[in-house]
Amino acid sequence: MGDLILIFNMKPFLFTFFAFFCFQQIFAQLPTQAIDISPLLIGEKLPVGNLINSKGETIETEALFTNKPSVVFFYRGGWCPYCTRHLAAIGEIEQEILDLGYQIIAVTGQGLKDLSKTVMDYPVNYTVLSDTKSTWIQEIGIAFKPNERTLGYMLQNSQDQVDEILPVPALFVVDQEGKILFEHINPDYSKRIENKYLLNVLKGLK
Repeated sequence: MGDLILIFNMKPFLFTFFAFFCFQQIFAQLPTQAIDISPLLIGEKLPVGNLINSKGETIETEALFTNKPSVVFFYRGGWCPYCTRHLAAIGEIEQEILDLGYQIIAVTGQGLKDLSKTVMDYPVNYTVLSDTKSTWIQEIGIAFKPNERTLGYMLQNSQDQVDEILPVPALFVVDQEGKILFEHINPDYSKRIENKYLLNVLKGLK
C-alpha cells in the first residue's frame, strides 16, 4: 500500500517535470538565426491558437478566421521601428483590403502592456493581437532566438517580461479554414512586403 501511495503522489511531479522537459526541448530546437526557420507552406493550415487583444480578452483563431478570408501578419514588437512603419503602411491600404473582402490581423509576441501601448501610439482600425508566450508563432515555424544585442534592446524598450523568442516578420493570406493561400516571409526584418504588391496578390486570389 505504501508503494502505491508513493506512485500516486509522484504523478503531479512527474507530469510537471515532463511538461518542463518538453518545453525545454522545444525551446532548445529553436533556430538562433532568422534564416534557419521552417515555416508552414502554402496549402497548409495555420494551427488553432489562443491570442489576447489589448483589453486582455482571449481570442481563438479558429473562430476569428471563420468570419472571412484574412491577411495575417506578424511583427516583432512596438520597439522595432521597421515594425511600426509596417503597421502604419498596412493601415494606409486597410480600406482597400477590406473592400476586397478580407480582414486584417496583426500578431506580436509582446505582452499585454506593450500591446496596449503600441495600439495607443500607432492607432489602426484593424485587429492587433498578442501571442504572449509565442506558442502560436512557434507552431507556425517562424520563431527564432534573438542574439544578445537584440535581446538587450528588447529588454530596454519593453514594459512586459520579455521571452527570448522573436517571430521573423511574416505575412500570410488564409481562407476561412485557415489554409494558407499566400505567404511572404523575409529573414531580413528591414524588408516588408510592399503595399502595391500585396494588393495585387489579394486581387489575384479573388
